[in-house]
Amino acid sequence: MQIRAIVLSISMSLSIISDAVLAEKGAAVAIPETGSPTDTHCNHSVQEKVKLHPKLRASAILEKNTISLDNIRPFLRKAFVFDNERQFSGIPHVIAEDQDRVEGGVGNLIQVKGLTTKEEFFYTIYRPGKAYQHPVTKECLGYEAIAIGTAELERFCGRVAELKITTSEEAIEIGARLLPSYASELPPRLTLRDARRVPEGYILNTIGGIQQVGRNSVVTLSLGTRDGLKEGNFLEIYQTGKNIIDPSDTSLRPCKIKLCDTRVGRLLVYKTFEKLSLGLVIEATQPIYLLDKLKTP
Repeated sequence: MQIRAIVLSISMSLSIISDAVLAEKGAAVAIPETGSPTDTHCNHSVQEKVKLHPKLRASAILEKNTISLDNIRPFLRKAFVFDNERQFSGIPHVIAEDQDRVEGGVGNLIQVKGLTTKEEFFYTIYRPGKAYQHPVTKECLGYEAIAIGTAELERFCGRVAELKITTSEEAIEIGARLLPSYASELPPRLTLRDARRVPEGYILNTIGGIQQVGRNSVVTLSLGTRDGLKEGNFLEIYQTGKNIIDPSDTSLRPCKIKLCDTRVGRLLVYKTFEKLSLGLVIEATQPIYLLDKLKTP
């Protein structure tokens, strides 16, 4: 594993991560006394502290191999994965909105059924997502709910709670579900590292359900914590090699030959669940499609 080379590559390929480093340009990093910057097989007992300048953006990440999510948060989305759709349907939900609206936005009041605690004040609002199956084994991987806003508890009125919408990425409709905000919180920082001993996976979905994916797209992955995947892991994206016929094969029934898979990009995992994860595409050398493969670097 050459984590330093990976970190250097990501900071050159993704400008937003370079900006994150620029924000931390005053940090001091430990540089080996001798050896190549990408040599991860040598142990150096003597280290020198150096002060970075803004132009040394890539080196700043090497201090702890971490990045603040605040610098890439505009590209990310929150979600929560349930075992199935029935489980999602059983959580607290919006039953009415003020002034008889059918959908609401920031500042509007919503009436919610199912809240039971008066000690939690901040909630995330979800809309239905989709159920996922593994494309090969057909195993049910979970039901994804998409976060679309936040709300703050105002008061309880018997069996109903009144909340005020504080943020909204899209219209909040009757039937939207709520969970305490801590359930979908993202970690403040990611420790950047290569994924290790992770089986081959697939890109299952992207925002809007479009078929083609590009750089800075958020995608749902068929891998999770049970597969050894961790937040901050890098995965390589590959397209399955085509099956072709050898042009020199003149037989009546020529056999098809499968070409090697083609590397088309890289992604950063920022949120993991047991069987699914969310990732941000940080490099795309050509269009990426749903069901493209995911492999360890």
